[in-house]
Amino acid sequence: MEKIDQELHVKFQIYGKNALQWRRKCELLLPEIAKREIWKKKGFQDIYEYAAKLAGMSRKNVNETLRISEKIEEMPLLKEIAEEKGFNRIKPVISVINSDNEEFWAEKAKQMSKNTLETYVREFKNQGDFKNQNGFLEPQNLVPRNSADDNIQELDRQEQEVSMKLSEETLNKLKKLKGNGTWEELMKQFLEIREKQLESEKPESVDSVKSYIPADINKFIIKKTNGQCAFGNCTKKGIHKHHRNRFGLSHKHDPDDIVLLCKAHHALCHESLVDETNWTILKQPDRCEPKYIIDRKVLEYRTMELIQ
Repeated sequence: MEKIDQELHVKFQIYGKNALQWRRKCELLLPEIAKREIWKKKGFQDIYEYAAKLAGMSRKNVNETLRISEKIEEMPLLKEIAEEKGFNRIKPVISVINSDNEEFWAEKAKQMSKNTLETYVREFKNQGDFKNQNGFLEPQNLVPRNSADDNIQELDRQEQEVSMKLSEETLNKLKKLKGNGTWEELMKQFLEIREKQLESEKPESVDSVKSYIPADINKFIIKKTNGQCAFGNCTKKGIHKHHRNRFGLSHKHDPDDIVLLCKAHHALCHESLVDETNWTILKQPDRCEPKYIIDRKVLEYRTMELIQ
């Protein structure tokens, strides 16, 4: 029974992979078919009917394909990646590319998975709205605004409204605790109390030659962010215990150093594209940083695992 199950699984994997490859080939042909109006010559009502009946493509898929194709028409590096890995791989960078930064984003699209690339682009855009002459966001070199109005807008963007459902009893208790102060001040007090509690519960760091994290430290790492990714404002589930100073360099399990990260942010850290002291995205890795060597070894190891 297990042998039959395995055979069916393997066949499904092979057929699925082939189906994906043929779908990509259809997507690559679609822009030229639309341009030459071949669908009309073959008696179809429109390009959507043509793509749906012959390739099973949805209207959304057709629109995305044509939009991306038009965007990269004069970008040979991205066209090459699209031909090799499909339009879906370069889709995350469409909102940020131009003729001046094509090489930069082509490099990122080639080396990252789609999920990691989406996260990188999102964080890159979120860090600031200033651009240099090449169209790159420069979050770490922001030019101060001169206008008083603009400074007010900058402050406003740092504040967010939060709504929550509370019982009347809980709300009344909170109002009494707040008194004449602000909700911001009350929340800061709660955070300070929690941080002090965590500090009192923090286990001692452990020197070790083994990468296995002791149970008490492991439990503390999860509790620090309540099981969520520690990167900035990410609210995804944390699934990787990450040594910011790299275990290969320190051979130490330090609860202050280890953080919980989601899959994409963990991948970006090991691409050496994150400043882990303030959780900001880097354009290029710092090759003089000792942990850069460790990150390269981690990536090589994972690549070998995928191949095997």
